[in-house]
Amino acid sequence: LDSLFNSLTPNKFLESAIFEAIISEEIFNAAQERTGKNPKKPIKYELANPFAHVLKCRECGRAIILRKNRKKEDYMICPNTLCEVSSAPYTVVEGYILDELRRSLDGLILAKDAKPDNSIEIKELKRINAELEKIKAQQNKLYDLLEQEVYTQEIFIDRQIALKNKREALEEQAHSITDKVNKTVNYDKTIENLTELLENYADFTAAQRNKLLCESVKRIDYFREHSNRYNSKPITVSVTLNL
Repeated sequence: LDSLFNSLTPNKFLESAIFEAIISEEIFNAAQERTGKNPKKPIKYELANPFAHVLKCRECGRAIILRKNRKKEDYMICPNTLCEVSSAPYTVVEGYILDELRRSLDGLILAKDAKPDNSIEIKELKRINAELEKIKAQQNKLYDLLEQEVYTQEIFIDRQIALKNKREALEEQAHSITDKVNKTVNYDKTIENLTELLENYADFTAAQRNKLLCESVKRIDYFREHSNRYNSKPITVSVTLNL
């Protein structure tokens, strides 16, 4: 019997099996082909952390993540095992962040209502423009002095280069000051987003909260000094708005 078994090739062994196929070979091959063409559907996960992408560890820069716990309260932690920044309960971190966002919103509203005083910049811009007019006149006079042979060609070139460099430096200063005077920060969209977030925070999903945060906040830095359950340390959060 053993010699008979060993003499059989895999194909002959399968052919000699006593089991009958449940489906035909044609149906099997068609099903395999169709299965290969069906794209895999990605699994969609519902966002649980409203501070995703914006809440960062102040020490190492890693994103602070939400650690869910079915039996105990959820925690916000730095995933960097080498970082000594301590974790904290999610609700505590959330409270600190919301307080800081309210303060930031109040500051934005005050900044929007305040009128910037650009009198110093405007005065400096007038002085630079006057200097530029003098240089223009000096450059024109250079050609007259060259024609009258008061200046040699070498002196003319040296003076021309010096005036050109001085003019370009003043023009760069004027351009910078003009940009500063004309620059207006648009607070409206950020104020609108933060107001909507804070007024409807309890009713919004984590994804809705996160969307408004990502549009309004560049980053939120988190820090908590290394501690243990017997030595509780306060939390520090600072908000950098996206203006």
